[in-house]
Amino acid sequence: HIITVFSQHENICLKLFHFSDTWIFNECNKREHLKLPNNRNYDKDTKDFILSGHTKHQFIEYVTKENRFNTTHMMWMDIDIAKIFRDKDEIICYLRELSQSTLKSEFITLPGCWSKLEKNKTNDVVDSVHWRFCGGFLLGDADSLLSFCILYNKCIIEFLDKYNRSEEHTSELQSRQYLVCRLL
Repeated sequence: HIITVFSQHENICLKLFHFSDTWIFNECNKREHLKLPNNRNYDKDTKDFILSGHTKHQFIEYVTKENRFNTTHMMWMDIDIAKIFRDKDEIICYLRELSQSTLKSEFITLPGCWSKLEKNKTNDVVDSVHWRFCGGFLLGDADSLLSFCILYNKCIIEFLDKYNRSEEHTSELQSRQYLVCRLL
């Protein structure tokens, strides 16, 4: 149904991915020892949900490389992101204003929910889903987003290998926090 509705719009490009064909799905399946974090929402934070968060980076990388519309800036926004906002009309108005704004030539923004974790507290992100970043929104210039995705791919493998002993699937939120702690 979605393809029928959106294929009529020339400013929308749809690309179907099979979850089992994603890079992160295959990387995690290579590591049979992985399990879910102990501190999580047991109803929501399932293996598929956590892995789906990691697929965003593959999709962003794909779209950024393809850049079908030859844009300088791009945004990822989860289709259901509105559920986290109290005043949906205000957010829609803000996004409309943002779409018409002049943006810095180079930047990336990842909105956050919690304060920054200290560099020496990296281990704290292993056992819990960590809400430092809002996983449903990314905005930046195409080059910065592509660089972020490439670094993220490297970082998630490093993270999974380094914390092999923890035997846990990590959310993209935990991996982003690890990446930031590592780079600071």
